[in-house]
Amino acid sequence: MGFALLCSAVFGLMVTVLVATNALLAQISFRVEDLSARVDGLSQRSLELTREAATMSAPDRIVAWASANCMRLPAQIHTLPVPSRSRAPVGGSDDSVRTDTSNLTLKTPTGTGP
Repeated sequence: MGFALLCSAVFGLMVTVLVATNALLAQISFRVEDLSARVDGLSQRSLELTREAATMSAPDRIVAWASANCMRLPAQIHTLPVPSRSRAPVGGSDDSVRTDTSNLTLKTPTGTGP
């Protein structure tokens, strides 16, 4: 009688452990499925964002945006030299030297403006 009781207890414990392990494996399997679906969604989103970044950084689009915002291409920029009587000393400025700016005028770019 004692042996049968001991065998029943061990068998019941083994069945309980087996059922619990099966439940844990099923739960892990569902979690892996969810994570797989999330990785797939994030991969798709990453691909979309990469395409969007490529479209946004396309040279033609940047030129069109710059033109719409009154910016000019480097070939259209002219450097204006500033006349000066002497150079300022290295490491400081000479307050006695004044730059004559009376002959400089600002011009609006052609084809833009109000």
